Amino acid sequence: RLIIILDRQGAKSVRKIYPLAELIWIQPPSLELLKSRLIQRGDDPQAIEVRLKKAAIELEQKKNDPFYDHVIINHSLEQTLTDLKALI
Repeated sequence: RLIIILDRQGAKSVRKIYPLAELIWIQPPSLELLKSRLIQRGDDPQAIEVRLKKAAIELEQKKNDPFYDHVIINHSLEQTLTDLKALI
């Protein structure tokens, strides 16, 4: 198995080339929690704003065009890893 970390656009490109690829969407529980996590890890405030804007767009796109095979909500690193391991 091969795991590649991609944004939504990259995932769509992979799906076109490899239609049988299993795509996994990992999303934050909320934009507020994502912001808090980015601040806690010391990310640059401008980078945080860019990341939050992109995340908001991708979350909206996911609602309107759900093409991922699996969705994992990243409540905690430990649980997310457990969920991911169960899929692969």
